[in-house]
Amino acid sequence: MKKVTLIIPVYNAKKYLRQCFLSVANQDYQNIEVLAIDDGSTDGSGELAEDLAREFTSKGHTFTVLHKENGGVASARNLGIKKALGDYLMFMDNDDLIQEDYVSTLEQAIEEEDLDLVVSGFKRVSEEGKVLSGMKLGEDSWSKFRMISPWARILKTSFVRENALYFGDFLIGEDSSFNVNTYNKTNKIKTISYQGYQWMYRETSVSNTRQKEEDQSPIPMLEYLLKTCSPLEYIKKEELEYFVVKFLCWHQTSLAPVTGTKTLLRVEKEERKWLKKIYPDFQKNPWIGLTKPKSETASVRMIISLFARLPEFLYGWVLVLYHFVGRRKS
Repeated sequence: MKKVTLIIPVYNAKKYLRQCFLSVANQDYQNIEVLAIDDGSTDGSGELAEDLAREFTSKGHTFTVLHKENGGVASARNLGIKKALGDYLMFMDNDDLIQEDYVSTLEQAIEEEDLDLVVSGFKRVSEEGKVLSGMKLGEDSWSKFRMISPWARILKTSFVRENALYFGDFLIGEDSSFNVNTYNKTNKIKTISYQGYQWMYRETSVSNTRQKEEDQSPIPMLEYLLKTCSPLEYIKKEELEYFVVKFLCWHQTSLAPVTGTKTLLRVEKEERKWLKKIYPDFQKNPWIGLTKPKSETASVRMIISLFARLPEFLYGWVLVLYHFVGRRKS
Protein backbone atom coordinates (compact mmCIF):
# COMPACT_ATOMS: atom_id res chain seq x y z
CA MET A 1 0.00 0.00 0.00
CA LYS A 2 1.49 3.33 -1.09
CA LYS A 3 1.94 6.12 1.46
CA VAL A 4 -0.18 9.24 0.98
CA THR A 5 0.96 12.53 2.53
CA LEU A 6 -1.89 14.89 3.39
CA ILE A 7 -0.68 18.48 3.89
CA ILE A 8 -2.81 20.73 6.10
CA PRO A 9 -1.74 24.38 6.61
CA VAL A 10 -2.91 25.48 10.05
CA TYR A 11 -3.54 29.09 10.94
CA ASN A 12 -5.81 30.29 13.76
CA ALA A 13 -8.35 27.50 13.24
CA LYS A 14 -8.60 26.19 16.80
CA LYS A 15 -12.40 26.04 16.63
CA TYR A 16 -12.43 23.65 13.66
CA LEU A 17 -9.20 21.69 14.02
CA ARG A 18 -10.54 18.65 15.90
CA GLN A 19 -13.28 18.11 13.31
CA CYS A 20 -10.77 18.42 10.50
CA PHE A 21 -8.24 16.00 12.05
CA LEU A 22 -10.99 13.55 13.02
CA SER A 23 -12.24 13.33 9.44
CA VAL A 24 -8.68 12.35 8.43
CA ALA A 25 -8.29 9.87 11.30
CA ASN A 26 -11.52 8.16 10.18
CA GLN A 27 -10.26 7.49 6.64
CA ASP A 28 -10.57 3.90 5.48
CA TYR A 29 -7.15 4.17 3.81
CA GLN A 30 -4.53 3.04 6.31
CA ASN A 31 -1.21 4.52 5.18
CA ILE A 32 -1.58 8.29 5.58
CA GLU A 33 1.10 10.70 6.72
CA VAL A 34 -0.52 13.92 7.92
CA LEU A 35 1.71 17.01 7.88
CA ALA A 36 0.04 19.84 9.77
CA ILE A 37 1.99 23.03 9.09
CA ASP A 38 1.40 25.56 11.87
CA ASP A 39 1.92 28.90 10.10
CA GLY A 40 2.58 31.03 13.16
CA SER A 41 -0.88 30.68 14.72
CA THR A 42 -1.66 33.03 17.61
CA ASP A 43 -4.82 31.38 18.97
CA GLY A 44 -3.30 28.15 20.29
CA SER A 45 -3.93 26.17 17.10
CA GLY A 46 -0.32 24.97 17.03
CA GLU A 47 -0.52 23.55 20.55
CA LEU A 48 -3.91 21.96 19.86
CA ALA A 49 -2.53 20.40 16.68
CA GLU A 50 0.24 18.80 18.76
CA ASP A 51 -2.34 17.35 21.19
CA LEU A 52 -4.52 16.05 18.36
CA ALA A 53 -1.49 14.57 16.60
CA ARG A 54 -0.68 12.49 19.69
CA GLU A 55 -4.31 11.45 20.06
CA PHE A 56 -4.97 10.46 16.45
CA THR A 57 -1.62 8.88 15.58
CA SER A 58 -2.69 5.93 17.74
CA LYS A 59 -5.61 5.37 15.34
CA GLY A 60 -3.27 4.07 12.65
CA HIS A 61 -2.16 7.21 10.81
CA THR A 62 0.94 9.34 11.39
CA PHE A 63 0.27 12.95 12.39
CA THR A 64 3.25 15.32 12.46
CA VAL A 65 3.08 19.03 13.30
CA LEU A 66 5.67 21.41 11.87
CA HIS A 67 5.89 24.96 13.22
CA LYS A 68 7.04 27.97 11.21
CA GLU A 69 6.86 31.74 11.31
CA ASN A 70 3.80 33.18 9.62
CA GLY A 71 4.44 33.35 5.89
CA GLY A 72 1.11 32.55 4.30
CA VAL A 73 -0.62 29.45 3.06
CA ALA A 74 1.62 29.07 -0.02
CA SER A 75 4.78 28.85 2.09
CA ALA A 76 3.09 26.35 4.41
CA ARG A 77 2.11 24.07 1.54
CA ASN A 78 5.57 24.37 0.00
CA LEU A 79 7.17 23.28 3.28
CA GLY A 80 4.85 20.29 3.28
CA ILE A 81 5.92 19.36 -0.26
CA LYS A 82 9.58 19.47 0.79
CA LYS A 83 9.05 17.39 3.95
CA ALA A 84 6.57 14.82 2.61
CA LEU A 85 7.56 11.15 2.80
CA GLY A 86 4.57 9.84 0.87
CA ASP A 87 4.42 8.47 -2.67
CA TYR A 88 1.44 10.77 -3.25
CA LEU A 89 0.52 14.29 -2.15
CA MET A 90 -2.86 15.67 -1.15
CA PHE A 91 -3.88 19.02 0.36
CA MET A 92 -6.62 20.03 2.77
CA ASP A 93 -7.70 23.27 4.44
CA ASN A 94 -7.80 23.37 8.23
CA ASP A 95 -11.54 24.05 8.51
CA ASP A 96 -12.76 21.54 5.92
CA LEU A 97 -13.82 17.89 6.11
CA ILE A 98 -13.37 14.79 3.94
CA GLN A 99 -15.56 11.74 3.49
CA GLU A 100 -14.34 8.42 4.88
CA ASP A 101 -13.41 7.03 1.45
CA TYR A 102 -11.82 10.25 0.15
CA VAL A 103 -8.16 9.22 0.25
CA SER A 104 -8.80 5.64 -0.86
CA THR A 105 -10.92 6.74 -3.83
CA LEU A 106 -8.34 9.17 -5.18
CA GLU A 107 -5.40 6.85 -4.42
CA GLN A 108 -7.06 4.01 -6.31
CA ALA A 109 -7.79 6.29 -9.28
CA ILE A 110 -4.18 7.48 -9.61
CA GLU A 111 -2.63 4.09 -8.86
CA GLU A 112 -4.60 1.88 -11.22
CA GLU A 113 -3.62 3.87 -14.34
CA ASP A 114 -0.19 5.04 -13.11
CA LEU A 115 -1.16 8.70 -13.46
CA ASP A 116 0.63 11.85 -12.29
CA LEU A 117 -2.52 13.62 -11.18
CA VAL A 118 -6.20 12.94 -10.50
CA VAL A 119 -8.68 15.79 -9.99
CA SER A 120 -12.13 15.40 -8.42
CA GLY A 121 -15.02 17.66 -7.50
CA PHE A 122 -16.33 18.85 -4.13
CA LYS A 123 -19.42 19.74 -2.14
CA ARG A 124 -19.99 23.15 -0.50
CA VAL A 125 -21.42 22.34 2.93
CA SER A 126 -22.88 24.50 5.70
CA GLU A 127 -21.86 24.14 9.33
CA GLU A 128 -25.20 22.40 9.87
CA GLY A 129 -24.25 19.77 7.30
CA LYS A 130 -26.49 21.00 4.48
CA VAL A 131 -25.08 20.71 0.97
CA LEU A 132 -25.30 24.21 -0.51
CA SER A 133 -23.70 23.57 -3.89
CA GLY A 134 -20.89 21.63 -5.44
CA MET A 135 -18.83 20.82 -8.49
CA LYS A 136 -19.01 17.54 -10.38
CA LEU A 137 -16.37 17.17 -13.06
CA GLY A 138 -16.73 15.63 -16.49
CA GLU A 139 -14.05 13.84 -18.51
CA ASP A 140 -13.28 16.49 -21.14
CA SER A 141 -9.99 18.41 -21.15
CA TRP A 142 -11.54 21.63 -19.78
CA SER A 143 -12.90 20.00 -16.61
CA LYS A 144 -9.54 20.13 -14.84
CA PHE A 145 -9.39 23.91 -15.40
CA ARG A 146 -12.70 24.33 -13.59
CA MET A 147 -11.15 22.86 -10.46
CA ILE A 148 -8.16 25.00 -9.42
CA SER A 149 -8.26 24.70 -5.64
CA PRO A 150 -5.33 22.81 -4.09
CA TRP A 151 -7.60 20.20 -2.55
CA ALA A 152 -9.85 17.55 -4.16
CA ARG A 153 -6.85 16.13 -6.02
CA ILE A 154 -3.96 13.72 -5.61
CA LEU A 155 -0.52 14.09 -7.18
CA LYS A 156 2.49 11.81 -7.54
CA THR A 157 5.19 13.25 -5.26
CA SER A 158 8.01 12.46 -7.68
CA PHE A 159 6.18 14.30 -10.48
CA VAL A 160 5.83 17.45 -8.34
CA ARG A 161 9.44 17.45 -7.23
CA GLU A 162 11.00 16.56 -10.58
CA ASN A 163 9.19 19.49 -12.17
CA ALA A 164 9.92 21.87 -9.26
CA LEU A 165 6.23 22.63 -8.81
CA TYR A 166 5.53 24.91 -5.86
CA PHE A 167 2.88 27.43 -4.82
CA GLY A 168 3.59 31.06 -5.73
CA ASP A 169 3.32 33.78 -3.10
CA PHE A 170 0.48 35.86 -4.55
CA LEU A 171 -2.35 37.82 -2.95
CA ILE A 172 -4.76 36.16 -5.37
CA GLY A 173 -4.43 32.84 -7.16
CA GLU A 174 -1.50 31.03 -5.54
CA ASP A 175 -3.37 27.74 -5.96
CA SER A 176 -4.29 28.51 -9.58
CA SER A 177 -0.66 29.12 -10.52
CA PHE A 178 0.37 25.78 -9.00
CA ASN A 179 -2.40 23.74 -10.56
CA VAL A 180 -2.26 25.15 -14.08
CA ASN A 181 1.50 24.58 -14.09
CA THR A 182 0.91 20.94 -13.15
CA TYR A 183 -1.48 20.63 -16.10
CA ASN A 184 1.23 21.90 -18.43
CA LYS A 185 3.75 19.29 -17.31
CA THR A 186 1.89 16.05 -18.01
CA ASN A 187 -0.87 14.42 -19.99
CA LYS A 188 -1.21 11.66 -17.41
CA ILE A 189 -4.18 13.41 -15.82
CA LYS A 190 -7.67 12.17 -15.10
CA THR A 191 -10.77 13.98 -13.84
CA ILE A 192 -13.37 12.00 -11.93
CA SER A 193 -16.93 12.82 -10.86
CA TYR A 194 -16.36 11.89 -7.20
CA GLN A 195 -17.24 14.63 -4.67
CA GLY A 196 -15.72 13.49 -1.38
CA TYR A 197 -14.17 16.81 -0.32
CA GLN A 198 -16.39 19.02 1.82
CA TRP A 199 -15.53 22.69 1.41
CA MET A 200 -17.15 24.13 4.52
CA TYR A 201 -19.03 27.41 4.37
CA ARG A 202 -18.05 29.42 7.42
CA GLU A 203 -18.81 33.12 7.84
CA THR A 204 -15.38 33.90 9.29
CA SER A 205 -13.17 31.66 7.15
CA VAL A 206 -10.44 33.13 4.94
CA SER A 207 -11.90 31.41 1.87
CA ASN A 208 -15.24 33.12 2.47
CA THR A 209 -13.75 36.60 2.90
CA ARG A 210 -13.96 38.47 -0.38
CA GLN A 211 -10.89 40.45 -1.22
CA LYS A 212 -11.56 44.09 -2.06
CA GLU A 213 -8.27 45.89 -1.49
CA GLU A 214 -7.20 47.62 -4.68
CA ASP A 215 -3.68 46.18 -4.59
CA GLN A 216 -4.95 42.61 -4.66
CA SER A 217 -4.78 42.24 -8.41
CA PRO A 218 -4.73 38.87 -10.23
CA ILE A 219 -2.34 40.24 -12.87
CA PRO A 220 0.94 39.37 -11.03
CA MET A 221 -0.17 35.74 -10.73
CA LEU A 222 -1.31 35.60 -14.37
CA GLU A 223 1.96 37.11 -15.62
CA TYR A 224 3.87 34.54 -13.57
CA LEU A 225 1.67 31.78 -14.96
CA LEU A 226 2.22 32.86 -18.57
CA LYS A 227 5.97 32.91 -17.93
CA THR A 228 6.17 29.52 -16.22
CA CYS A 229 3.89 27.88 -18.79
CA SER A 230 6.18 28.95 -21.62
CA PRO A 231 6.71 26.96 -23.70
CA LEU A 232 3.32 25.29 -23.65
CA GLU A 233 3.79 21.54 -23.34
CA TYR A 234 0.49 19.81 -22.53
CA ILE A 235 -1.84 22.82 -22.46
CA LYS A 236 -3.32 24.20 -25.68
CA LYS A 237 -2.97 27.92 -26.40
CA GLU A 238 -6.74 28.44 -26.53
CA GLU A 239 -7.16 26.64 -23.18
CA LEU A 240 -4.71 28.89 -21.37
CA GLU A 241 -6.12 32.00 -23.05
CA TYR A 242 -9.66 31.04 -22.05
CA PHE A 243 -8.48 30.35 -18.49
CA VAL A 244 -6.90 33.82 -18.25
CA VAL A 245 -10.07 35.49 -19.53
CA LYS A 246 -12.18 33.47 -17.11
CA PHE A 247 -9.94 34.38 -14.18
CA LEU A 248 -10.26 38.09 -14.91
CA CYS A 249 -14.04 37.78 -15.23
CA TRP A 250 -14.14 35.88 -11.94
CA HIS A 251 -12.13 38.61 -10.24
CA GLN A 252 -14.41 41.37 -11.51
CA THR A 253 -17.67 39.61 -10.62
CA SER A 254 -16.27 38.71 -7.17
CA LEU A 255 -15.27 42.33 -6.63
CA ALA A 256 -18.58 43.76 -7.86
CA PRO A 257 -20.73 43.29 -4.72
CA VAL A 258 -18.06 44.53 -2.29
CA THR A 259 -16.61 47.66 -3.88
CA GLY A 260 -17.86 50.92 -5.36
CA THR A 261 -18.87 51.15 -9.01
CA LYS A 262 -16.14 53.69 -9.78
CA THR A 263 -13.42 51.34 -8.51
CA LEU A 264 -15.06 48.38 -10.20
CA LEU A 265 -15.09 50.05 -13.62
CA ARG A 266 -11.50 51.21 -13.20
CA VAL A 267 -10.37 47.68 -12.36
CA GLU A 268 -12.24 46.28 -15.37
CA LYS A 269 -10.62 48.85 -17.66
CA GLU A 270 -7.13 48.13 -16.33
CA GLU A 271 -7.54 44.37 -16.60
CA ARG A 272 -9.01 44.56 -20.11
CA LYS A 273 -6.11 46.77 -21.22
CA TRP A 274 -3.62 44.25 -19.85
CA LEU A 275 -5.47 41.35 -21.49
CA LYS A 276 -5.46 43.04 -24.90
CA LYS A 277 -1.71 43.53 -24.60
CA ILE A 278 -1.19 39.83 -23.91
CA TYR A 279 -3.93 38.45 -26.17
CA PRO A 280 -4.86 41.12 -28.76
CA ASP A 281 -7.42 38.85 -30.44
CA PHE A 282 -8.83 37.09 -27.39
CA GLN A 283 -12.38 37.74 -28.64
CA LYS A 284 -11.70 35.22 -31.42
CA ASN A 285 -10.90 32.40 -29.02
CA PRO A 286 -12.89 29.41 -30.36
CA TRP A 287 -13.88 28.37 -26.84
CA ILE A 288 -15.79 31.58 -26.12
CA GLY A 289 -19.50 31.02 -26.62
CA LEU A 290 -22.77 30.27 -24.88
CA THR A 291 -22.47 26.53 -25.54
CA LYS A 292 -18.77 25.91 -24.88
CA PRO A 293 -16.68 24.70 -23.22
CA LYS A 294 -19.21 21.93 -22.75
CA SER A 295 -18.33 21.14 -19.12
CA GLU A 296 -18.32 24.81 -18.01
CA THR A 297 -21.36 26.21 -16.23
CA ALA A 298 -23.87 28.23 -18.26
CA SER A 299 -23.40 31.30 -16.04
CA VAL A 300 -19.62 31.35 -16.58
CA ARG A 301 -20.00 30.88 -20.34
CA MET A 302 -22.47 33.77 -20.42
CA ILE A 303 -20.35 36.28 -18.49
CA ILE A 304 -17.25 35.45 -20.55
CA SER A 305 -19.26 35.84 -23.76
CA LEU A 306 -20.56 39.22 -22.60
CA PHE A 307 -17.05 40.33 -21.65
CA ALA A 308 -15.69 39.33 -25.06
CA ARG A 309 -18.56 40.33 -27.32
CA LEU A 310 -20.08 43.47 -25.83
CA PRO A 311 -18.56 46.94 -26.30
CA GLU A 312 -16.60 47.89 -23.22
CA PHE A 313 -19.07 50.53 -21.99
CA LEU A 314 -21.98 48.06 -22.24
CA TYR A 315 -20.10 45.39 -20.33
CA GLY A 316 -19.41 48.07 -17.71
CA TRP A 317 -23.15 48.45 -17.23
CA VAL A 318 -23.42 44.67 -16.77
CA LEU A 319 -20.89 44.90 -13.93
CA VAL A 320 -22.73 47.85 -12.39
CA LEU A 321 -25.97 45.83 -12.46
CA TYR A 322 -24.14 42.88 -10.92
CA HIS A 323 -22.87 45.25 -8.23
CA PHE A 324 -26.35 46.25 -7.11
CA VAL A 325 -27.79 42.72 -7.38
CA GLY A 326 -24.87 41.32 -5.40
CA ARG A 327 -25.16 43.94 -2.65
CA ARG A 328 -28.84 43.14 -2.15
CA LYS A 329 -28.05 39.43 -1.79
CA SER A 330 -25.19 39.97 0.65
